[in-house]
Parts: sequence; structure tokens; C-alpha cells
Amino acid sequence: MVEKNKHNTGTFLIILAGCFWGSMGIFVRRLGTYGFSSIQIVSIRVTIAALIFALILMLKERSGFKISFRDIPLFAGLGFGSILFFTVCYFTAMAIYQFVFDIYKFPKLFYLGLLMA
Repeated sequence: MVEKNKHNTGTFLIILAGCFWGSMGIFVRRLGTYGFSSIQIVSIRVTIAALIFALILMLKERSGFKISFRDIPLFAGLGFGSILFFTVCYFTAMAIYQFVFDIYKFPKLFYLGLLMA
């Protein structure tokens, strides 16, 4: 019974992550209309996520905050080099996409070709 519960929890968390990922564009567009740049939006997103993860970790397993001094460059590299860089690129691409599709009115045949590609 415990294994089935873990499987259902894992499935639920995957679906929830997909919903959050898919809804990210809504917030990027909304914050963009308020004048936030892609880097500012990324900073807000990463800061809020870090605070939420830290709170969850503090409540569930405080020992997760203890890391080795030699692992700090790995965490910094992952945070700045991977997560931050990818998110900035992703949000910038979404802003460019929105700009292009707002300016140019493409015919419906274009969208059909885009779907087929």
C-alpha cells in the first residue's frame, strides 16, 4: 500500500510541475506588461522558489541545510550557470515570441505548417 501511495504522490507532483511550467508564460507576460525585464522576472522567480524550497526543507529535514564547504562551488555553478542562465534565455525567447506574433499577423496556414513541423 505504501508503494502505491508513493507512486500516486510522484505522479501528482509530476503533473503539478507540468502545470506550473505551462503557466509560467502567463506570469512572464503579465510582469512584462508592468515593465519588468527578463532578468528581473527571473530574479523574482528564483528568489521566491528558493524561499519556498528553504521553508519546505526547514520543516521536513533541517539536516538538508548542512553542506560541505567544498560543495559550495558546485551549488553556485548549478544555480548561476544552469538555472539562472536557462531561465533568462527562456524568458527572453518568450518575450521575443510575443513581440513577433503581436506585430506580425500570420495567416492561419502558417500556424498549420508550424504544427506540422
